[in-house]
Amino acid sequence: MRELSTIVHMHIGGKFVPAGLLTAVEDGRRTSYRFQYGRKYLQRPNAIPVDPVLLPLEGGAGRVVREELFGGIRDASPDAWGRHVLDTAAEAAGVHLSEFDYAVWAGPERIGALGFSDDPKIEPFTQFPDWVRGLPGADLDLEGLLKAADAVDMEEELAPEFRRFFVRGSSALGGARPKAAVEFEGQQWIAKFDRKREAWPTCKIEHANMMLAGMCGIRVPKTKLVSVLDREILLVERFDRELQDGAMHRIPFISAVTIQGMTQKEAEEGGSYLKIADSMRRYCEVGTLRQDLEELFRRVVFNVICNNSDDHLRNHGFLYSDTGWRLSPAYDVVPQPDMGPEEVRMLHLTVGPQGRLAKIENAIAACSSFGLNTEEATHVALDVQNEFRANWGQVFGEAGVPERIMTELYESFRELYEDIPQVAHGASMGM
Repeated sequence: MRELSTIVHMHIGGKFVPAGLLTAVEDGRRTSYRFQYGRKYLQRPNAIPVDPVLLPLEGGAGRVVREELFGGIRDASPDAWGRHVLDTAAEAAGVHLSEFDYAVWAGPERIGALGFSDDPKIEPFTQFPDWVRGLPGADLDLEGLLKAADAVDMEEELAPEFRRFFVRGSSALGGARPKAAVEFEGQQWIAKFDRKREAWPTCKIEHANMMLAGMCGIRVPKTKLVSVLDREILLVERFDRELQDGAMHRIPFISAVTIQGMTQKEAEEGGSYLKIADSMRRYCEVGTLRQDLEELFRRVVFNVICNNSDDHLRNHGFLYSDTGWRLSPAYDVVPQPDMGPEEVRMLHLTVGPQGRLAKIENAIAACSSFGLNTEEATHVALDVQNEFRANWGQVFGEAGVPERIMTELYESFRELYEDIPQVAHGASMGM
């Protein structure tokens, strides 16, 4: 049996504050996790829960035990791409990383406001394991990051000047596509890279689709395309960082998995927009709840129209403000290629009474889950459809999406030209 412990810090008011102790108990092939808040942290009037569902502040200083990593801490860990980067670095030194290692060593550019260290008095991200310490190379520019991302993606050996990539933000970020945290023109961004020889120009498409989502009334971060080595890099402004009085503040973040208290297995099996809405009623800030529920419904309609079937639970998140949790800006909203006219289109999450069926009418039928009646939901759906229809061609064209891809996108947007039944004023509530 082996025990591994780390101090979990929360970034509050521009500095890290020790919040509690996380312990992993490894017993053969089984690992369990314990977490206990510090008493001083619980006495802080501005304390923020590490996990509002599994680790509420109201639970006091008692120890909480779980068979897998707590959701709020798992959200600060890397997903597929970030783990690939960390594994590439660790395996070269003969090190096999555990779930605990991923959480602790993901680096300072991870999403959200958590940090980790061996002692409450030690500042997070000032300690590094032997397989990271001493890696040569200076901070990389976008060209260096692109070359490093290609090398890692193709499982090539990194040149020494690119190894600094391993202690930058890429290892901390979720998702399966190559990406890294960068500072560009004085702002904090996530840089996303198309894979080599990729037929679907994802960076251009995501940039255009995010702009279109903003036109459709959805809160989105700023995006821009930068050309490097005849390739496009998509920069997405970080919404979990905020510059205040010259200091960078980290904003707490949790995923839709965490706000529902789900296990990793439950999250992988699917999920539901309706259940996200239910959890928002329990844990989100009351003053903005109606607005956020309506926007969540607007995102459902937008995902149906643009064929974003990668709308899984980790692609929906929540940020903490002084008044509580609220829906984060949208991210990773990318149209998927159409698989043919016979394909029954599905989203990843349940939309309405017809399950995951990607139809606007299916979303409208579930409108009461989002605090809307049928008339209100129909109005929102028409607004999104009309705005999308009027602008998508110009927006995608100005982003440089090739004509052949525009044709494929048109085929993907099946619901764009479907009639939405008009509802008489004063219609009854949906299901």
